[in-house]
Amino acid sequence: MKIDKRLLTSIVLISFLLLFPTNIYHFFDKISSINNKRGSFPYQVNHYIYPEEHEALEWLKANSKEYSVVLSTYNIGNYIPRYMNNRVYLGHWAQTINFTEKSEDVIEFYQGKSDSIDLENIDYIWYGLDEKEVNENFIPPENSKIVFENEKVSVYNIT
Repeated sequence: MKIDKRLLTSIVLISFLLLFPTNIYHFFDKISSINNKRGSFPYQVNHYIYPEEHEALEWLKANSKEYSVVLSTYNIGNYIPRYMNNRVYLGHWAQTINFTEKSEDVIEFYQGKSDSIDLENIDYIWYGLDEKEVNENFIPPENSKIVFENEKVSVYNIT
């Protein structure tokens, strides 16, 4: 079967015209966040994680029970399930029930303004870079103890 040259040219041209705007969008989107490859806080996932965050994730994987629930902000909440079979209070926007409400609750929790999160259902609290953007002087709940700490991340266990 021979394809007409005109038809082939038309298909290529139409494909280019349909795909070109998407490429331009992604190009300018990446350029606009060039100084912050961790993503725009709080709703874009990091393009990378620091070695200290990786270390904390590996520690949590090795030392937590399967299906433990981890409280964190949105960014690292998208990485935790990738590393281990743990659940997160706030994760991917399309896979978190009541995402908007939970996002607000998490911000208020780290700011110390609210106790709307039921800590009885939380096993660990992650306090890393993004959480420090919310509150550099976070005071963990009284019923928690620090179980892991490095230069960038602290992990608390709810007792």
